[in-house]
Amino acid sequence: MVSSPHDYETGCGENESWLLNCIEKDCLPDLVITHAGEFSALGNTAMGTYFESLAGELEKRFPIRPELETLRDPQGYFYPGAVVAIVMSYNSNQVDQSRFDQAWTDLFQENLKVIVPDNSKHITVAAGAHILKNHPDYFSTFQGFERRFSPAEVTKAVAAGEYDLSITNAGFSMMSKGRGVEINPAREGTILLPQELAFKKGSDARLLKLAALVLEKEIQDYIGNQGFFTSNPEAVMGEMIRYDGQLKNWEGWSAYIGEVAAYEKENGVSR
Repeated sequence: MVSSPHDYETGCGENESWLLNCIEKDCLPDLVITHAGEFSALGNTAMGTYFESLAGELEKRFPIRPELETLRDPQGYFYPGAVVAIVMSYNSNQVDQSRFDQAWTDLFQENLKVIVPDNSKHITVAAGAHILKNHPDYFSTFQGFERRFSPAEVTKAVAAGEYDLSITNAGFSMMSKGRGVEINPAREGTILLPQELAFKKGSDARLLKLAALVLEKEIQDYIGNQGFFTSNPEAVMGEMIRYDGQLKNWEGWSAYIGEVAAYEKENGVSR
């Protein structure tokens, strides 16, 4: 079965989970490729209730490149197909880079207009989870930032000079460099938004061939050139990998999903 969270049957509102909708309606896709934070909807439910441990089989053909080995799921439910690198972007025509400490707390400097994607976007969820855990004193300020619908709209607003600083993905920021948008790299590392492959419980092992298409060098080169961290060791790697502090300090899948769940709870998301 192939479906999307944007399908009418499985679509949902901001505070709902398409994953839970699929489970409730018995239409969970055989192969799921999605943001890792989606799995926070399962709460304390064991992944093994709904998903097959096939990532290890996929890894036999496509070993995870050394830079991303820390994201290996020891239980074999997740395979990290790629990682979105979340960064801070600023308008270099309005803000001098020298004012920044190259830290995520730069978001909270005085006299800066900051904008982020709306709460339905996984970039904002991942960034909010990071702030809540590591900089809780600033969390209420983060909640008060102005929102625009998408990362693309956020980047356009910064390029137009409407805002000084934003949170977006590295790819959108890189594409807007000629319009005065630059990345303010955080020394503690880019915030990670892993894109996971997972197989429904009872799935046919032949689906591994379909999953493999996402991991072929040609596809991985394409997304690597968009700023993603790629899992194929032969593929282009997003340039922000040099700010890999979050990878080096990775605390495991349970911790990552728990941080997302804590952020959602603060936002009144009920799973």
